Amino acid sequence: MARVYSNYSEEEILLLQRESEKMGLSLSAYQKYRTLLSLTDNNTIDIADLISKMKDTLSAKKEGDVFIVSSLVPNEWVSLSRSEKNTLSKALKKIVDENPKAYQVNDVLPGKINQYIVLGGQ
Repeated sequence: MARVYSNYSEEEILLLQRESEKMGLSLSAYQKYRTLLSLTDNNTIDIADLISKMKDTLSAKKEGDVFIVSSLVPNEWVSLSRSEKNTLSKALKKIVDENPKAYQVNDVLPGKINQYIVLGGQ
């Protein structure tokens, strides 16, 4: 695997950080996502839209509901690349970690898939 290094001004870093946080991605993951997105055709799935849809589906869940990342975007999941699936999984983990009163890991399924449960403290 090769590494690419970039230099940014303080102002550019702040812009990147703000956008990466909106998507629930690390700065590095966001940079990679945006770079690769710019190289692909217009039929590419927009991860930002999928994360937004995932959050909307998640907010509709009720206390006691269990879910895995793929169940939050079931129609799109099958056509996602491994990298895109990892990005969504990391975004969901970040949401769960930042909202410990609302969600927690319920079980780890075969294949190391985290199953989450909605708690009462939303």
